[in-house]
Amino acid sequence: MATVLVVGSVGLLLNAMLDGIHHREYLRASHQSYARPPIEIVVQCVLALLVCTWAIVLSAPRLKPIRVSGTRDLKNFDFYSAVPGFMTFNHRPFR
Repeated sequence: MATVLVVGSVGLLLNAMLDGIHHREYLRASHQSYARPPIEIVVQCVLALLVCTWAIVLSAPRLKPIRVSGTRDLKNFDFYSAVPGFMTFNHRPFR
């Protein structure tokens, strides 16, 4: 299902691209200035983006849990808190 949605969203995006090209050619032929694309083309682009994003989220595999129970049980709290980069020995006392 996800691949069908991706292909459909790419097709919708290609259709929006072709509509934009045809609109631009129409404006050139009628000697009008180009201000912005029509709302239909913008809606097609946004819809294609949303459908493609949803399809990619659907096609992503399930995440596997991170298992650290074997190494976590062997180490105690003193091992995790004894990070030499955070130890300071020459500090000023609070006043």
